[in-house]
Order: sequence, then C-alpha cells, then structure tokens
Amino acid sequence: MAALSQRDREELSVALYPLLAEAYAQVGRDTDANELLAAIPTDVYDGYRARGRVATLRRDYTNGAGAFGNAVRESPSIPRAYLDWGDLLAAKGDPAAALAKYAEASRRGPNWADPLKAWGDLLAKQGKTKAALEKYDAALKRAPNWTQLKDAHDAAASQKS
Repeated sequence: MAALSQRDREELSVALYPLLAEAYAQVGRDTDANELLAAIPTDVYDGYRARGRVATLRRDYTNGAGAFGNAVRESPSIPRAYLDWGDLLAAKGDPAAALAKYAEASRRGPNWADPLKAWGDLLAKQGKTKAALEKYDAALKRAPNWTQLKDAHDAAASQKS
C-alpha cells in the first residue's frame, strides 16, 4: 500500500479519527484514543465532539462540557453537540440542564429524532411517562422504523396507568 499523502492524512484526521478515538475509548484503549484525539486539528467540529464524548465516557464532565462548548461556538446551528452535551449532563446527574440541551438540539434539528428520543428517555427515567410518550411519539414521526425508539416507546406505554 502506498504511503498516504499529506492531504489524505489531513482528511483522515478530520473524518475518521474522531470516530476511531471514541471507539478506542469505549473498549478501554485509552492511549490509542488519546493519540488520535491529539492528532485531530483543534478547529474541527467532530473533533470537539469526540473529545467531549470521550471525556463523558471517562466521567470527566468539566473537560467534556468545555469540548461541547467549543463545538457549539464553532458551529452553533448544528444540533449534534447539543445532544452530546445533554447526554453528558444526564450522565452527570443534572437532568434539568440535560433536558434544556435536548430541547435546543431539537430546536436546531427539527426533523431529527435523536434528541427527542433522548429527551423521552430522560423523562421516562424520571417517571414522567406521559411526557416521555409525547417525545417518543414526536420522534416516531421523524424515524418510524427506528427499533430502539419503538422499544422505548412500548416500554413507556406499558408503564402508563
């Protein structure tokens, strides 16, 4: 295999390294994850998200929030970092702030089901079944074939009295 050109290495650092760094962190390959995170340019939206998601996995909520804040400053109209930030806040045990981030992600991505599912999941965890079902129903309108979403909806519906 031929050596990669400088352009190819730059494209990999933007497109692949964020995904691979998170995958390495999920399986405990922290050194590999750290090396890839360090190789991602500091102005890359998905690089900020990867840093934040890896920090969340490590329960490093301060650095994770900082990374998501950088992603939001870099591209405030893209909803993915708001969703990730909500996930961090939910993991940290701050459901009110998490719900606010999910709401913002949903506002910025009105046709995207993911923040609505996350919102519903958190409401269901809080025992707010009716509100959770409303979020799941809204999400199902956007992603009617999403199996995990259907399962979450059905689980919440079975708890409704």
